[in-house]
Amino acid sequence: MAKKEEKEQLKWYIVNPNTITAQAWDYINDINNWATAIILPLCFVWDDFFKMMTLFFWISDGFWVAMIASKFITADNQNRTFLKITKRYLASGDFVIDCLHTLPSIIVKEKNIVMFYSKFLRLRYFHNMFSIFDKFLQFYFSTYSEH
Repeated sequence: MAKKEEKEQLKWYIVNPNTITAQAWDYINDINNWATAIILPLCFVWDDFFKMMTLFFWISDGFWVAMIASKFITADNQNRTFLKITKRYLASGDFVIDCLHTLPSIIVKEKNIVMFYSKFLRLRYFHNMFSIFDKFLQFYFSTYSEH
């Protein structure tokens, strides 16, 4: 009964983070962060590699712009209205950090490698990046464990 009431409180435009779609979106962003964490240091070593990866960074930053927008409409246990979600996101400082690691390279059109140092701020989400492995291991051990 409590879950039904909880779902009824959400407006149509508020995302429930417990849905499969929202979790898939989080996993896609975890993969994006892993790719950035691996590729970004290589760009500082090899200039040609940086030039080759420009399209990747445009796509990656596009995902982050969408992620920033989605954080304004993704509920949690305490914040279930647009106003409360927005206040939480802005007050936590995450919005500023997310903008700092996404917008500078977009502003310079992905051409200035110095602006790419701000992308290292994405490592702030490093602890979340392991959730995909945790889910895989839980699935694996629940499927193939001996009973």
